Amino acid sequence: MLISCAVSERLRWWSAGLISACFAYWKSTYSQTLVSYLSELLPFGVGRTPDYTDLVALPVVWIVAFYVPRISLAPAATWGKFGMAVVSILALTATSFLPHYAIREAGNIPTGLRMSEETSRDLENSVDRVAMGHGLECTVCDSISEGRVYKNKKTGTSLRLLARYDQGDRKVLYEAGTDEVGRGESGPQQVDALRADLLQELRKVFPSISIAHAGMPAEHSIRLGISKLNSSASYRDPQNLGDIETAKRVIAEAAISLGLKRYDSADVYYLGGLLGWPPYSRELVVHFGIGDDPLVSVAISRHSDKYADLQQKVATEIERRLKQQFGANRAGQRCWILACYGS
Repeated sequence: MLISCAVSERLRWWSAGLISACFAYWKSTYSQTLVSYLSELLPFGVGRTPDYTDLVALPVVWIVAFYVPRISLAPAATWGKFGMAVVSILALTATSFLPHYAIREAGNIPTGLRMSEETSRDLENSVDRVAMGHGLECTVCDSISEGRVYKNKKTGTSLRLLARYDQGDRKVLYEAGTDEVGRGESGPQQVDALRADLLQELRKVFPSISIAHAGMPAEHSIRLGISKLNSSASYRDPQNLGDIETAKRVIAEAAISLGLKRYDSADVYYLGGLLGWPPYSRELVVHFGIGDDPLVSVAISRHSDKYADLQQKVATEIERRLKQQFGANRAGQRCWILACYGS
């Protein structure tokens, strides 16, 4: 905000409005379409974490816009203001990051090619051989139709491979990546070699397969929340800690009753194939967060239209059980601070 005001104080209210609108859009789930489009268009991945609680910072933008004319500044030429604005932007955006190199592609299988359960087994064996040839072992060892992940357990390098075969959509999704860019054989060269070997095996199973860049599909979420019994108490209060454990149990029972599976090392429930490395990168996922307001937030997210009906059914069942447990005045659809939760 200060940067835009340095360029022109007369436009400060327009700048405040534009910054507020862009920030609110970016932190909302509605920006997922733009994120997915940019990931498809650009040679590198684009990501962000939807978090409505970040919007509590927006009043600062308007406070700055109000007080800027009252701040005395040393006179400076217009070109100097622009120069300082550019330097400030570079300084603010120049932050450290973990080097990352990944290739994410989808193989489209022609409709004339016949597929069977034997095809799935052959493909799974082929991917296993490629991974083994690069020193990778299976760490998520579901069937290839749900998705498999391979990593190097022995040397600890970050080279990894994700592969999934969607027979219904006639696609093979794979992603090879590393975080060790510029560090020798475990860097981009090894990712490229892994991709080349995988493509060779894929063309043995599907001779006419066509390969294209693949982005992450759009996310559609239904959100629920549970408020605290005492709004002034911390979530660490014994009453609230007990409510959190009760909510976990209720959510688990509802999700499992509708056929969702529980991820081994986290309170995440899912169905469908893998789309990425984290446990919540599945076609249908239920996960929750803990905070002061709301005490518990529940997200039922899908990345595939074929799970739209089940997503609504899961959300309705979880909401019903939470209201039964905590009362309609505490659980369900409501707005907390600047975020709204509900089906």
